[in-house]
Amino acid sequence: MSFNSTMFSIPATGQSNSAIIVGVLVLFSALLVSNARKRPLPPGPFSIPFVGSPFSVPKSRYHIHYAKWFNKYGPISYFGIFGRSFVVLNDEEAINELFERRSKIYCSRPRMTMAGDLVGRDKSMLFLPYGDRFKETQRLLHIFLKQSALSQHYSLQEKAMHGLLSKLLSSPENFERHVRSSVSSAIVRLVYGHQILDHTDMFVTLAESLGTLTDEAAEPGRWLVDSFPVLRFIPAWFPGASFQRWAALAREQCRKFTRLPYEEVKTSMNAGTCLPCFTRDLLNDSTDSSLTEEQEDLFMYASASLYIGMSIPVDIPNKSVHESTGGTNTVISPVLLFILMMCRHPEIQRNAQHEVDALTSEDNIPRMEDALKLPFIKCIMQELFRFAPPAPLLVHSPIEDDIYQGFLIPKGSMVMANVWGMSRNYPDPDSFNPDRFAGTSPQRDPSEYIFGLGRRACPGDEFTRTTLLLAFAQILWAFDISEAVDSAGNSVKPEVVYVGGYILQPAPFKCTITPRNSIKAAAIRATDDAAE
Repeated sequence: MSFNSTMFSIPATGQSNSAIIVGVLVLFSALLVSNARKRPLPPGPFSIPFVGSPFSVPKSRYHIHYAKWFNKYGPISYFGIFGRSFVVLNDEEAINELFERRSKIYCSRPRMTMAGDLVGRDKSMLFLPYGDRFKETQRLLHIFLKQSALSQHYSLQEKAMHGLLSKLLSSPENFERHVRSSVSSAIVRLVYGHQILDHTDMFVTLAESLGTLTDEAAEPGRWLVDSFPVLRFIPAWFPGASFQRWAALAREQCRKFTRLPYEEVKTSMNAGTCLPCFTRDLLNDSTDSSLTEEQEDLFMYASASLYIGMSIPVDIPNKSVHESTGGTNTVISPVLLFILMMCRHPEIQRNAQHEVDALTSEDNIPRMEDALKLPFIKCIMQELFRFAPPAPLLVHSPIEDDIYQGFLIPKGSMVMANVWGMSRNYPDPDSFNPDRFAGTSPQRDPSEYIFGLGRRACPGDEFTRTTLLLAFAQILWAFDISEAVDSAGNSVKPEVVYVGGYILQPAPFKCTITPRNSIKAAAIRATDDAAE
């Protein structure tokens, strides 16, 4: 069943009843908002009365579009769409002040009626408002993902990356597919103890489907029901209410994604075959008879939040990347960018290989303990984070009206921190230079801000960093990455082009990946044979 949809909440033509309802709601909400405001809003693009600035919202490259507003409007800007408020922060000081120092206020999520109430994503960490349930879910994730606990799972990360090496050895031209499957395998194994065999696995198809639906459900300005939540009570048969029928299909997919993997863990635990994983840890000290319905619901959504949070952006819902690339996440994107940058910068690749070679032997694939001892590899990771932050925009929402620099930031606004702009605040920002993080006076580590800020910082940052360090060390140990050759025998240097909206990754590119020598190739095959 296809879930591609161009439907809006209420179609603009052919539905006179809907148009009248929407018109009345727009006028009423606009009057309420105008009467409530005591302070001026931040500057922003031209606004149409009662409508706002829907035509000022780009369809892609949000971060670059919003960054241009800095010179025009200053560090903070505002636009509205049918009564909803959007605030863009383009200045590091403003971002730190609101998201860090005022984190008690900017700790929630904007209400998304379509994605939350109608589709059922309201209990996911991505959409949960700040409160007791959010804090308890966050506590459970932190216990499992803290470094001391996560080190117990290094072996599963190593196994997933060994699988990546084997796939790259057998069909290097499909490196993007191999990166995706290997990273996804590690995440599913970590959360549910499930071994993914191929891309048709239920865990993969459910995540991809939900990711695409989340993109559509959370698209800013798409659904009138987000601006006028009362529309959620319109029955599906009502003229113009096709959004209700779309939401019902999406809600069923959300239910399957949340419940089916969780139930599989319970079944395998009862059979004594469940592998160590996050969900098993949650259930390990409980039995079905002792679990309350509330606890069961919390555990089920905590597991789903961890899985989807590592499979799509952890701080905000992503948009459009699924439409163009088939799904990505904040682990996959840096690995693909790493391959691209090693292809474009052979001198950096050689220096990194020298560091790996000095610590390991020809026939021993680097382990996690090795990867954590490679300072230049760490610098490469930091520069990848800075050069193209996987999630260039972070979204929070204030739980009350706030004033910043004399401007009103309304309660419930979607406040977007332009992390991309922060990543440009470095010397020669468009040059890929890992050395900027080396020496006695390194520049600011982008890890301090790309994983989220304040009370909604990502709990999975340690898993991301260790997985990336291991992947980089093993790829550099095993392979040379060079430019592809065209039909005329000419080398073709890949361009740095990104796809995606809220999550960035390199556009598809070609390169040549070859084993560095026969000894390393044999070691990869031997590890693969041992695993079987």
